Amino acid sequence: VMEMLMRQHGIYTQENYRRVTDRRIGVQTDCFSHLHPQILPMLRELKERGIRIGLITNCFSEEAKLIRESELFPFFDAPCLSWELGIRKPDLAIYHACLEMLGIPAENCLYVGDGGSRELETAGSLGMQVLQATWYRREGFEKYQAAIRPEFPQISDPMELLSWIE
Repeated sequence: VMEMLMRQHGIYTQENYRRVTDRRIGVQTDCFSHLHPQILPMLRELKERGIRIGLITNCFSEEAKLIRESELFPFFDAPCLSWELGIRKPDLAIYHACLEMLGIPAENCLYVGDGGSRELETAGSLGMQVLQATWYRREGFEKYQAAIRPEFPQISDPMELLSWIE
């Protein structure tokens, strides 16, 4: 996609392409090194409770590689990476793929997301209980963040998720 866009704008060279992709990888790698301090304890607690965890994410090839190499990846029982599946949120097919991997019906799922890509609406339309994660929000980055969706309950800290699990 990056190469195609660069060619469309007449700026493609191997050097430009490498510089842009290296920067994207650096930014994504940096994201994984700055996890909210409650993320890993929350994931560990969910696993200790026997909760199966799915992951539905829109990503490109370099992001999929970083996700698979991250310390988070072993916690996911049903990783659905758009690059690998060829489908992206909000396409219902990626949600159905995750549900099938988890082996449970939508009404038994709690979907947590930041609200981008119409993910919350799609999960809700399938009958999942939906929460908007707001712990990702940072002042000064508003134009890059999904909007607060008042029609969905929000959780501001990852450990709050545990109180929503029966």
